Amino acid sequence: METGAVEVVPRGRAGHGGLSPRKIYAAIPLIPIAILSIIVVSLTGNSYEKGYDDLLLSYTAPAATFAIAAVIAGLWYALGKAESGASAGSASATALASWALGIVAFGFACKLANYGDLVPGELKALLGMTILLFLFETLYVILLHLVLVWTS
Repeated sequence: METGAVEVVPRGRAGHGGLSPRKIYAAIPLIPIAILSIIVVSLTGNSYEKGYDDLLLSYTAPAATFAIAAVIAGLWYALGKAESGASAGSASATALASWALGIVAFGFACKLANYGDLVPGELKALLGMTILLFLFETLYVILLHLVLVWTS
């Protein structure tokens, strides 16, 4: 190639833009994350209405809301809607923020799960969904960052 010449790279091969199988593989955990986030927000709201006032509820609502934001940013990145690294950055940032809130909710869920029969049935369902949500978020963060390393 001559000096000063610019190489034209087709969409999807350079940087973070375009649709690639790696991005699709990283986006697969977004499906259960979206479903679990909606369920966790619903169960949290239902538990608030029934009068449960627990520290777990104070952290599951924002954790699930951030997870929904991470799903939106992750799909935007995986579907190649933006050609810059900004979509990769927003997907990574929201995934990490969601994971950070999720780990706190996960800790409270594990603590309450040890109480066994003292926890009401509605909260047991919320505990299980919170734990599953955190595990899928962890998988998504790992896959997303592997994709970001592979494509850079």
